[in-house]
Amino acid sequence: MKSVGSSIADTAAAAGLGLWVRNIFVPMYGQHDVWGRIVSFIIRLANIVVRSMWVSLWALLCVVVVAAWIAAPLFVVYLLVTTLTGATQ
Repeated sequence: MKSVGSSIADTAAAAGLGLWVRNIFVPMYGQHDVWGRIVSFIIRLANIVVRSMWVSLWALLCVVVVAAWIAAPLFVVYLLVTTLTGATQ
């Protein structure tokens, strides 16, 4: 569980979400006019959305893998019990 948590944290750090959020209102390329600020905000907002989706999908994949890892032994025990008792159809 620790490695899954650190994997998700590493992915969030690699995506640089905190940096993008901190600088969302900073104009890109030093253009301080209205259109420069609007374009910078839209581009950075799009980056934040895409990178958040990337981190969310990675977290979902990690949760699915952990759930499968926990469920696999239970499924094997279920199959053994049903096979040994002759409860299969």
